[in-house]
Amino acid sequence: MLYGSTTLATDFSQDSWQVKALGFVLSFIPKASPDNEKLYPLVKKWCLEIDDNGMVNREIGLDAIGRPLFASPNQRNLGFWPDTDKKFDKSELDLISAEQFETLWQQARNI
Repeated sequence: MLYGSTTLATDFSQDSWQVKALGFVLSFIPKASPDNEKLYPLVKKWCLEIDDNGMVNREIGLDAIGRPLFASPNQRNLGFWPDTDKKFDKSELDLISAEQFETLWQQARNI
């Protein structure tokens, strides 16, 4: 396993009319992360657990001051990165230790 953080996909905006229109159209389709999606605009950094194939197993969304907002996947939320086909390379991440990740994971799970 590889553990790291990234600021990729931290530029969510739900203010444009296009996003609102698309949101309305897609509101009839079940969401992959119903509890977390509303928090995506607050995410300023992602901490990720990456498997040997470069795929994300687990994610933690962090706010602007580094506090965990959520951890995925869980019973109701698949997660943003685990629901993509994005493969990460070590060079795309700021590496963190497994212990750092697990500490943040436990904090996020207790929210």
